[in-house]
Amino acid sequence: MGFRFKILLCLMALLSLSLGISGSWIISDSFRDALEQEQRSARSAFQMTVSALVLTGEIDPESLGQALGKIQKLAGWDCAQLSREGETIYRLGSHFDPAQIEQATTPDECFAGLFFPEDKVCNQLTGVISLRGEAYTLTLVRDITAIYENRDSLLKNYHTVFLVTVLVVGAVGWLLVSVLTGPLRRVSIAARRMAKGDLSVRLKTRSKDEIGLLSRNFNHMASQLEENIHSLEDTMAAQERFMGSFAHELKTPMTSIIGYADLLRTQVLSQEESREAANYIYAEGRRLESLSIKLLELLVAKNKHLELLEVSIDQQIYALVKHLRPIYAKSNIQIKCRCKPIKCAIDSALIQSVLINLLENSRKAMESGGHILILTDGDSTHCRIQICDNGRGMPREALQHLTEAFYRVDKSRSRAQGNAGLGLTLCDEITRLHGGILSFDSKPGRGTCVTITLPQHPEGGTR
Repeated sequence: MGFRFKILLCLMALLSLSLGISGSWIISDSFRDALEQEQRSARSAFQMTVSALVLTGEIDPESLGQALGKIQKLAGWDCAQLSREGETIYRLGSHFDPAQIEQATTPDECFAGLFFPEDKVCNQLTGVISLRGEAYTLTLVRDITAIYENRDSLLKNYHTVFLVTVLVVGAVGWLLVSVLTGPLRRVSIAARRMAKGDLSVRLKTRSKDEIGLLSRNFNHMASQLEENIHSLEDTMAAQERFMGSFAHELKTPMTSIIGYADLLRTQVLSQEESREAANYIYAEGRRLESLSIKLLELLVAKNKHLELLEVSIDQQIYALVKHLRPIYAKSNIQIKCRCKPIKCAIDSALIQSVLINLLENSRKAMESGGHILILTDGDSTHCRIQICDNGRGMPREALQHLTEAFYRVDKSRSRAQGNAGLGLTLCDEITRLHGGILSFDSKPGRGTCVTITLPQHPEGGTR
């Protein structure tokens, strides 16, 4: 059973119960009041009749009958009977036979009761009156069928009104419930669409009630889920690229090693040819070793718990440049520093590894010499390190892939230089471990500028 049907049934049950109880109580209370009013009126009329008969002082049956007839018409009695010692002296309105109810035995006593002759309802009062020392029994009957008919008419009208009200409220209630549960139905439809793979589905939210809040929460959940799925897809794609690149990186040197080793094993070569084959095997082996070391460094960096110490970034850069400047001068490359004094909480060894990798990339980007400029600045929240060169530069579409494992802008040149394509991946991982960002700006033929932005007070690690 649907939720809207449950709400409608509860609404109809509550309406029927409330209308049934309230309507029955009102009609019953009105009927009870009418009966009580009739009893009071009858007793009052009985007392008036008794008083009138006593005042006449007549004991002659004919005279009493005439007096009683006049009083009967005035009081509206349908039947009046006067008897003495069980013998009827006078009776008017014989179409009703008084019922046998409890008889009064002393003056001023009056008993009332209902009887039902010929589908009628009659109210009968019987009492004893004293006329000139003699006791007479006075019986008066009034037809009160109209009271019961009025009650029955009210019940009939009430049942009609009850049925019409339930039907109208049911129809209106169905429309209201459909409108109120419409957003829930749309949430259900959207959830089924998402289950089938449509992550772009969203709900329109207008109301600010609980259902509107549910719709907004559903949209937020859908957005987060879509973002997570896309992130997972990107991660899986990156892993596939990594595995493909890794297999390719292994295949090339392994093919060469196996080929030259098989040549040495199966052929008789001259000493020079043997030395050349051995040198090629050695070079490819060193390249595989470099690849394994880079992968190990990347794995260690991802799982390392940083021990942060406040270090003068500018002093560390000056010390590194002093060591590298003579080596780079052999390639006709000048390194200049414009470093503002700044301190930052870092893992000094890891950040030095980042600097060395970035400087080495700048060196490889310059074929016939050039310039490398290192800048530092910062404020109370961040410190920045920039390494800029005037080398070959890179196209803009390559910048977003630079930190992917095994990615090379120029694959043939990089492989010839012994580059495994893991240096920038390692730099990016170390920067992220510090809570920082590694960004690139480059133009072909105009050089590259790499910016390391580190927080002054990174989360995680120890100090």
